[in-house]
Amino acid sequence: MEDIRNHPTLTFGPFRLNTEYNRLYRNERNIPLPRKRFDILLLLVQNPGRLLTKNEIIERIWPDQFIEENNLTQHIYLLRQSIEDDPRYPRYIITVPGKGYMFQGTVEERQPGAALPDDAAGQASATSLNPTRPDDLAVSGIAPSALPTSPQRWRIALLILVLLGLLGLGGWMVTTRENRGRHQQHINPLSIPLQTLTGFKKSLAFSPDGKMLAFTSENEQSNKTDLYIRMISGGESIRLTNSPENELDLAWSPQGDRLAFLRWPEGAGADREKYQVVIIPTLGGPEQILTTVEGGLDWSPDGRYLAISDNISPTSAVGIFLVSLDNQTRRNISRPPSGLNIFDNLPRFDRTGQWLAFVRWESGVNGDIFITNLQNGEMKQLTFDKHAISDLRFAEDNQTIVFVSNRNGNHRLWEIPVTGGTPSLVTGITDEVQKITISPLNGHIAFTQLTNDTATEIVPINRAGGAPAPLRPPCFINSSRRDDTPRFSPDGEQIAFISTRTGKDEIWVARADCSQPRQLTYIGEDGVGSPRWSPDGRKLIFDHHINGQSEISMVEISSSIVTRLTNDPLPNFLPSWSSDGLAFYYCSTMTGREEIWKKYLDRDKPIQITRQGGFECVESPDGRYLYFTNRDQLWTYDSSSGAVSLIPELSNYRIERYWHLGNGAIYFVTDLQMEIQRFDLTTRTLQLVGKLPGFLPNALPGISLNQAENLLATSYINYRFGDIILTSNWR
Repeated sequence: MEDIRNHPTLTFGPFRLNTEYNRLYRNERNIPLPRKRFDILLLLVQNPGRLLTKNEIIERIWPDQFIEENNLTQHIYLLRQSIEDDPRYPRYIITVPGKGYMFQGTVEERQPGAALPDDAAGQASATSLNPTRPDDLAVSGIAPSALPTSPQRWRIALLILVLLGLLGLGGWMVTTRENRGRHQQHINPLSIPLQTLTGFKKSLAFSPDGKMLAFTSENEQSNKTDLYIRMISGGESIRLTNSPENELDLAWSPQGDRLAFLRWPEGAGADREKYQVVIIPTLGGPEQILTTVEGGLDWSPDGRYLAISDNISPTSAVGIFLVSLDNQTRRNISRPPSGLNIFDNLPRFDRTGQWLAFVRWESGVNGDIFITNLQNGEMKQLTFDKHAISDLRFAEDNQTIVFVSNRNGNHRLWEIPVTGGTPSLVTGITDEVQKITISPLNGHIAFTQLTNDTATEIVPINRAGGAPAPLRPPCFINSSRRDDTPRFSPDGEQIAFISTRTGKDEIWVARADCSQPRQLTYIGEDGVGSPRWSPDGRKLIFDHHINGQSEISMVEISSSIVTRLTNDPLPNFLPSWSSDGLAFYYCSTMTGREEIWKKYLDRDKPIQITRQGGFECVESPDGRYLYFTNRDQLWTYDSSSGAVSLIPELSNYRIERYWHLGNGAIYFVTDLQMEIQRFDLTTRTLQLVGKLPGFLPNALPGISLNQAENLLATSYINYRFGDIILTSNWR
């Protein structure tokens, strides 16, 4: 950090720090501060927007001394008494629970001899220390171009700034809709961290009166999510659930006395495939399990229905339904085409209850927004470009739908009129966003930031009875974007992986020591994944999206030439080679559900392999057995007899996509402990091989071994956070 004591003046809001004489002024009134308290304030102000840990502050302010944290806490408390309009709701010094403190606001540096803020000429020498908003004059967000230039008008403008500063966060929170619209051209967005507890925040929703926020947060130790509520004005978060299951997709009752959410039941798998819809009183009390669904949740404004996403039968398409809270009867709202891997999700009521918006997904990756009139059944498609959409809400004016999409490469906020038109980017929020909620009180928006970086690590392994591990340190394939889904080449000399370092999913290839990474595909669309090497190591087969449809192609390692292998009206995905390299297996929904098919390279018609469901598969080296997952469990298909059987020793494990077929063994990762286990197919015994250093990426494969089984490649979430940010003036 830069020591700025040689810079005489720093300003923020109505305050001025004179670093030459160690004095703090509010306008022209001196605010006495003891030396250490001044030094703490100076340290925070010279690092705007940066988290300073408690230890970091103590080491800077009291070097070579033993100081307890309570001492620092007392100084922060007294500092807030000096500079905050309401110390209970701090505007400038923000606490990051369990970590430290952060200065929130625009800081300006004034060189020696520069005039004070009430002199227009002094503005020419001001340099902002806040790199994200260099042109702001204060946290009020009034643009420099909107301010007058005469000395008298400068004093008027300064008075306005001071009055706005006196309003503090409380005044910011109660900005009226009329006032916000009237001055929108002069007000820049203002964001504050609303919830910075450790753990990844997944879902969130404002209460009907806009005074509370419900959210789910992931426990870093158990990798499970729980439900919390908190007041917008401040205070501690209150945990409402503490179960071993995952909770998500929140909806408040119109009266604000109950919360509905989805829960994935413990042990869900072969016999339990749907989410439970649970209702819980916000003041505490017994839970009510209303029904089971495929996903999606919202509460109607009249309080009579829940909008959910579900299907009538296992083979029918997933659509939107209204479930009566009185008798659990259902009314079907949308019916997507069957057998096309198309489903509807993310139902959202408008504020009147007349309209319902939702996303129609294709292949689980890309989708478009639809809106339906609940009174006459009229349905209209609003977007037509098939992009990932992670959330949507009706805006405060009820005339616009705000949604999160990656249509420009990053997950950003977009909006589109309910009458249709071209989506436009919401420029007031530049963060990557995952989930959103809009306050009915004043139109402020809260969102979870999206920061989720995956990395691939290749480590030597020693196991009982195995080949000795090579004498080399672990290596990493890591960038500022995703790097996951590793696959060793048959000779073990190369590793293929998926990376988004170009802005889109593409296949890359590197040496087994992680060196010399090079881009192999140039598809230019999201959804590229599941690469598998051909037995001769000359090609990779993979799935990707073509105009929103999942298809299978192969790419030549030497030339990057891509050849399309499927061209069906139904999604095809998760390919793998036959052991002789003459055919490939893949998953398709041609029969109305996911089944495994086999297609020879020199034939047009595929052959159906499974009849009771199948997902991802790998053929044994001798070609006799096909190992595959179905409902997150491992099964075998005997090609000589056609017999299908569950691997009973692994029936208690939820396998998902983290598994690898080795030489006479299956390697897999346990869901909770992140342990890598080796199941010997001959002795039918388990052996612990290692443990993942991070979380599992959802729905992505992430484990591969070389032929000698002494090098292990794994992908995991390197770091992630999902803080909740509250923003005003964003539209």
